[in-house]
Amino acid sequence: MVKTISLTQGKKALVDDEDYDFLNQWNWCVSRSSRKLTEDCYYALRGIRIQGKCKNIFMHRVILNAPDGIGVDHINGNGLDNRRSNLRLASQRLNCQNLHCEMSSKFPGVHLDHNDKKWVARIWHNNKRIHLGKFENEVDAASAYQWAINQIENGKDISLNWNPNKTSKYKGVYWMKERKKWAAQIGVNYKCIYLGLFETEAEAAQAYKSAAQKYGRATV
Repeated sequence: MVKTISLTQGKKALVDDEDYDFLNQWNWCVSRSSRKLTEDCYYALRGIRIQGKCKNIFMHRVILNAPDGIGVDHINGNGLDNRRSNLRLASQRLNCQNLHCEMSSKFPGVHLDHNDKKWVARIWHNNKRIHLGKFENEVDAASAYQWAINQIENGKDISLNWNPNKTSKYKGVYWMKERKKWAAQIGVNYKCIYLGLFETEAEAAQAYKSAAQKYGRATV
């Protein structure tokens, strides 16, 4: 269920029901980006003081608990649409380095191998092109690329195989440390669908399984 949070200037931010109570404990303002000229170039933020200095806290970064140095993209371009399904972590620096990959995918670092019809993920790092693997669908390849970005930005090794389930034994399930709950999501038709937060890993796995059956995907 989608809810709205009122901002200044008569604007509203869209958020998931699971995030509403947590976010609504603060007053949020609206800010216009100086880098975009369209009508959807607004973001929700609030100000805090740290050692006498004012710091802006953006709603979309709070929702994903984004680490320093990792950006957050609004997939549909609307900065006030802060539903989890519309947010993804992205390194601005690394994305810029990988935008010149073959443009057969809407995701950076991903292209289609026309020989076997599989999606390839790769990334440039330290002047080397690193192959991350081949995948049956575009979303899985994009997830591998995003994993590599996060590894590099946090100084971790990317020579190991990508493991999207490193916090869970179930596909599509991961541990949300800041909320102390399990989350589930699934990729369908090149979009990431957020399935919600759950008290147990098994409940999150069941949510993924139900969604996979609904959308006709195999589960692991």
